[in-house]
Amino acid sequence: MLDLSNPAFRAVFDRFMARLIENGDRLRHLEGAIAPDAAEVFAEIRLIVHRLAGSAGTFGFAHLGATAKRLDSLLSRGDCDPELVRALVRQLLAAIDGGEETTRV
Repeated sequence: MLDLSNPAFRAVFDRFMARLIENGDRLRHLEGAIAPDAAEVFAEIRLIVHRLAGSAGTFGFAHLGATAKRLDSLLSRGDCDPELVRALVRQLLAAIDGGEETTRV
């Protein structure tokens, strides 16, 4: 359980949450552009999920972090199967939108 009573940690958590919303919006946009030859789209998705993979667990979003890590790993290996990438992006969006983690507060 996170201790949000510490003002400094609360500020960092609030910044993470704001970025999470922005990342969700960006991923939603990128999801529509996923295609077999969309190297720039895959690169941008990887940049977003790489950051999420590194920070989500710190703030109690273990499932989000694990999904982001899986997608980051696939994209870093060049495994850009559009349907798999799209499915994982949708899982990330569901986690972002649904706040399905219970350890975050």
